[in-house]
Amino acid sequence: MNKILEKIDIPKGLIKLLNENPIPKLEEEITDFYFIKPERLKDAQEDYRIDEMTGEDVTGKEKGDWKSEWLVIGVGVADDPLFIDLGEESKEFPIYTAANGAGEWLPYKVSNSIPSFVKILKILNEMVKTQQFDGEEFLDKIEKYTDTLGVWEEEVEMLDEMLLDGMNEVIYAGDE
Repeated sequence: MNKILEKIDIPKGLIKLLNENPIPKLEEEITDFYFIKPERLKDAQEDYRIDEMTGEDVTGKEKGDWKSEWLVIGVGVADDPLFIDLGEESKEFPIYTAANGAGEWLPYKVSNSIPSFVKILKILNEMVKTQQFDGEEFLDKIEKYTDTLGVWEEEVEMLDEMLLDGMNEVIYAGDE
């Protein structure tokens, strides 16, 4: 393991939260969110903290830099990282994401905490599973779990398209 990664201190509180709040198995592969297993967390930082050519630390303090206090804990939509700020343990680690490959890291909050993130996914899963998905209702239900609905509004758009495509396939199959 790289010396930079060895220095990362994974808080016991984070490991506990990840173990106590597993992401639910989602119906029909509606989204690609997942948490990294606690024992793999240090390895998962490599693509974000280390230059693959030089092996040097690439974290920085400027806007758009990957920050040394950020820790990738999972993967979200379009393989964008789900990460926390190690200084926010008292808040049960709000979860952030940022566009991977955009040239700079511009984070936005996905949920107010790890438990809130899992609750959001459970609400999403239940609505899709019972075929009662309504984008506006979903956003209303999750509002208490996140200060920013942006990433979830994008998810609703994708789900609306996916569910509409699924319904069209059923309609067309019945016409044959």
